[in-house]
Amino acid sequence: MGKKKKKIAPEETGMDRLKKIALWQWGLIVIFSAVMSNIIMNFVPMEASSSAERRGQALGRLIVMLLGFFIGSAMIIVHLVRSKRK
Repeated sequence: MGKKKKKIAPEETGMDRLKKIALWQWGLIVIFSAVMSNIIMNFVPMEASSSAERRGQALGRLIVMLLGFFIGSAMIIVHLVRSKRK
C-alpha cells in the first residue's frame, strides 16, 4: 500500500484575514476610530496663537469625525442592502 500525500493548504496571509471581515464590521471600526480619534485629539494641546486658528482646528477635527461617521454608516447600509438582495 502506498502512502497518501497530505495536501498542504496555502498559508493564510494578513490580506486574506482582512477580506473575511464583513462590511458592517468595517463600518463599526471606521465609526469607532473616528470618534476615538476626536476624543484623543481633544487632549492634545492646540498650537494656535489666535482664537480663529483654534476654531479652525476644532472645525477640522469635527469635519473629519463626521466624515468617518458617515463613511462607516454608509458601509453598514451597503451591507444591509446587499444582504436583502441576495
